[in-house]
Amino acid sequence: MNPNQYSRTGLLKIAGYLTVALAIFQAVITTVPSWALYFGAGEEVTKRLWLLYTSGYSVAVMFFIFALYAFSAAGIIKPLKAIKPILIMISSIFLLRGFALFPELLANAEVINLGGNIPIQAIIPSIVSLLFGVIYIIGTLIAWGNIPHR
Repeated sequence: MNPNQYSRTGLLKIAGYLTVALAIFQAVITTVPSWALYFGAGEEVTKRLWLLYTSGYSVAVMFFIFALYAFSAAGIIKPLKAIKPILIMISSIFLLRGFALFPELLANAEVINLGGNIPIQAIIPSIVSLLFGVIYIIGTLIAWGNIPHR
């Protein structure tokens, strides 16, 4: 890895570390049904522990895999298959989830009607998703020429 690659992959390293933190957070809130309910899991999901654990831990594993791809693109771990298209997919997933922020804010400002105010614990994940999506897409575009091929 040349020195220029380190500066070009910095955002992908940050994305990886943030996504590991998100995976851990997801796993932790999944372990306690009342926490999962507070952070947006449906009441029916929290009543069926097998469903809560299956869905919550699956999302945590998905986030961990996202982090592995960010680390792979940054050169921290060996190259994984299809890095570039998967990074675009990861960016898109976070951005699409993050774009929910705009109608949520409009609903809270009573510009549109979504059935009432959106609680802050529903808005924060939208902000986080939008932030992660921006970091992933900008990091991917900056590092594009330095991302290993496999």
